Amino acid sequence: MQSRGFKELLSHLEEMYDGIDDDVDVILKNNAIEGVGIAVSNAKKVMNKGYWTGNLARSIEVKEMGELHYRVISTAHYSGNRIPSKLVMV
Repeated sequence: MQSRGFKELLSHLEEMYDGIDDDVDVILKNNAIEGVGIAVSNAKKVMNKGYWTGNLARSIEVKEMGELHYRVISTAHYSGNRIPSKLVMV
């Protein structure tokens, strides 16, 4: 980044400040995608009873929870998600 003067430098800094959230969001999303790869790899190791159907691996995905917030989740019924409330023990 080259600037010719103080005003141009301030302009560059303001552009960087305005764009930082977008950059961080891309980084966080890419990290979550890497997390999916790790989770799928671990699922292949753990969910092996002599055969591999791949259901759990297909059920692992990235969900955007909000601004700058991503979560690696599984939608498989046996992974603890989507349990009907009548089946939850209180």
